[in-house]
Amino acid sequence: MSNRTHDPVKTLDELRNHLALHDKPIAFFFGAGTSCSIRIGNDPLIPAVEELTGRCRDAAQALGDEFLAAWDGEMIYPSLQKYEQSRQQPYVAFRDRLAWFLGQQDAVLIIAGFSFGDEHINDLLFRALENHPRTHIYALQFKDEPADSDLTKRAEQHRNILVIGPKTAVISGRRFPWYASNVPAVLGNVIRSGGNGDEEDDVEVRIGDFAVFCQFIESMTERD
Repeated sequence: MSNRTHDPVKTLDELRNHLALHDKPIAFFFGAGTSCSIRIGNDPLIPAVEELTGRCRDAAQALGDEFLAAWDGEMIYPSLQKYEQSRQQPYVAFRDRLAWFLGQQDAVLIIAGFSFGDEHINDLLFRALENHPRTHIYALQFKDEPADSDLTKRAEQHRNILVIGPKTAVISGRRFPWYASNVPAVLGNVIRSGGNGDEEDDVEVRIGDFAVFCQFIESMTERD
């Protein structure tokens, strides 16, 4: 085992303990990406933007060349007034409540389905991390953050945010791959391992999938 790895079992045990002990203020921040976990068969009920865009492009192509020619490649047009709208009710009340929560002693915020693409929310989150060193954020990511992404760079500067991806994580300001030599049965659906205990690449932490996160929460209520 390399000392340049993170232990997913330890990380998820700590998260489980936070949720079970009720010794800290805990809140959940669920973004739009959580809807992608709702599936009909193998297909998400509401696909992510990239896939939804592809489906619409294919549908336009099926209608004929003139429809495809009219397709300009965009599925969603962000509003130019998005930031200003976020300062109006009810959004301002939501932001104030989030800021109040993050200002509490030892607060733990669990984020899922959020890409950290909204800078006005990012500023609130990282300002809280700077002003309240004992506040912690778990950012559960469906995909790995690139080493040069803004989120990775910010997480490397703030030791009180954990960015948890399938293959890598940023914990205590360090971005390393996962390694797990022995995964307990209770985490078998959350941590996928090749089982040989030798290859770091065999480990996949799936808690960034909102459906798996829900199963993780549900497993805490099960009784032997």
